[in-house]
Amino acid sequence: MTGTSLYERLGGEAAVSAAVVLLHDRLARSPALLSFFRGVEMRDRLQVHISFVMTAFGRAPEGRPRDLRSAHARLVAEGLGDAHFDAIVAAMAEVLDELGVEGTDRDQVLDHIESTRVEVLGR
Repeated sequence: MTGTSLYERLGGEAAVSAAVVLLHDRLARSPALLSFFRGVEMRDRLQVHISFVMTAFGRAPEGRPRDLRSAHARLVAEGLGDAHFDAIVAAMAEVLDELGVEGTDRDQVLDHIESTRVEVLGR
């Protein structure tokens, strides 16, 4: 399917939404990340994260792109760092593995997430 985006190859919004639900489940259970999600209603964050992951899967962002630095500033002030970011990337890798996403498709998603590290961590 030459010319199709990863987003399209994986099944579009329904597939992305399913991936993010799996990701949220892993993040909510991660001892390394638990403190950052205390008091956060994950359902409220779900649509924000779905939109972000859709861009990682190759869908053009709708509206104005989020300022990741500002969105994560409170978490960085509370200690969010590289080890936590690594845990998030690892959780997404597990989700992709569970969904059977392999090779360059898998790499594309993880590379996109990795490309946000500097901005997310406020560097």
